[in-house]
Amino acid sequence: MNMALTIETALQITLSLVAALGGMWMRTLQGDIKELERDMQLIRDHYQRRDDAHREFEQIMVLLQRIEQKLDKKADK
Repeated sequence: MNMALTIETALQITLSLVAALGGMWMRTLQGDIKELERDMQLIRDHYQRRDDAHREFEQIMVLLQRIEQKLDKKADK
């Protein structure tokens, strides 16, 4: 009976250690996830989306073409 108690105690200690290590690992993962979420928000706030960049590039090109046409008209005079 004394030996069964020792095995039971060893099993409880082992399970407690596994649970504690698992809890620390989960806390670390949760911190990493929060950090990634902050980084994603910074990316959304500071970087331009591809379709927005393309739309703005097209607008700039249209304006440059208008300037070029105006310069050509001035040169023709």
